[in-house]
Amino acid sequence: MSFLNEAGKAPNPSEADWDHHKENIRILYCIEDRDLKGPNGVQEMMKRGHQFDAEYVVIVSCWLVVI
Repeated sequence: MSFLNEAGKAPNPSEADWDHHKENIRILYCIEDRDLKGPNGVQEMMKRGHQFDAEYVVIVSCWLVVI
C-alpha cells in the first residue's frame, strides 16, 4: 500500500484512520507538548512514525482528568 496517491499527495484520512491515530496525536500534543508544525511537531512525527498525514489536525483542547 502506497502512502501517496497518483498526484503525489497523501489521501484524505478516513474516520477510522483518525480514530486509530487519535491517541497518538493526543500524546504528542498534550503530553509531550509538541507544536503542531515544525521538524519535531505533531504533523511531522505522525508522518514519519506512523505514515499518517496529519495535515488537517486541529487541537481544540487537551483534557487531563485526575481521579
